[in-house]
Amino acid sequence: MSRLLTCLSCVILLSLPVFGQAEPPPKFEAADVHVSPKVRQSFMQGPYHRGDHYEIRQATMLQLISEAYTKDGEDVFGGPTWLEINRYDVLALTPAHSKTEARKEMLQALLADRFNLVAHTDNKPMPAFALTAGKHPQLK
Repeated sequence: MSRLLTCLSCVILLSLPVFGQAEPPPKFEAADVHVSPKVRQSFMQGPYHRGDHYEIRQATMLQLISEAYTKDGEDVFGGPTWLEINRYDVLALTPAHSKTEARKEMLQALLADRFNLVAHTDNKPMPAFALTAGKHPQLK
């Protein structure tokens, strides 16, 4: 009986690290990132998701970061000036029935892989204006 308990505890102890491991972030099955062709009126098109195809065209790196991290471009600080100049096309294959949040994580992983993007969130004081009412507000 004690031999059986010892073997069971070994199996349980050996299986704990497997359950404690974090699931790796989702990745595109295949992806192509290239510089967009020059056009007169350039603006971001997409992201489009049809079946297993994911597509973004004419996007600046700042727009790709904003899309991947669900942030406004004004909330992204740092980086070189080309973040707002160079435009890229992203064409990728997603796993079947992938959700929007999973596609955002896939785009994050793609940006980290292809551009060595390192992002972190930070809270720091920023200058801002506040509209306040005076002592005798006459707004109606």
